[in-house]
Amino acid sequence: MQIRNRNIRIVVFLIAIIVNIPLFWFSSSFIRSQYHNFDFKVAMAPGPQTIEPLNARDLDSINTIKQVCEGLYMCNYSSSEMEPLPCLASVMGTWDVTLTNLTIPLKTDITFHNGEKFNASAVK
Repeated sequence: MQIRNRNIRIVVFLIAIIVNIPLFWFSSSFIRSQYHNFDFKVAMAPGPQTIEPLNARDLDSINTIKQVCEGLYMCNYSSSEMEPLPCLASVMGTWDVTLTNLTIPLKTDITFHNGEKFNASAVK
């Protein structure tokens, strides 16, 4: 009797597997056909903590700021010292003798989206 119950369980298990194989095959092929050409999207739940470039330390803030604006300098996030790197500035600025004025040379080949030249008077 015990052997017969065991055989019945094995037969039921094999029938269940055989019945589910076509269902799995068709559903997986349907999913592949529906999502063959898809866009990879990333959802960021918390959002940026700040949109102030000087105070941005979290990844969400940095990614948001990089999509919106480009500053004179940016931090080198690949370095442990996070030293500033020139972006719209051509080199690091220089202070005058009295340390009251900072002169920052700007890159000359930059234009805004409307074609206007990037210079000091444009961003005053």
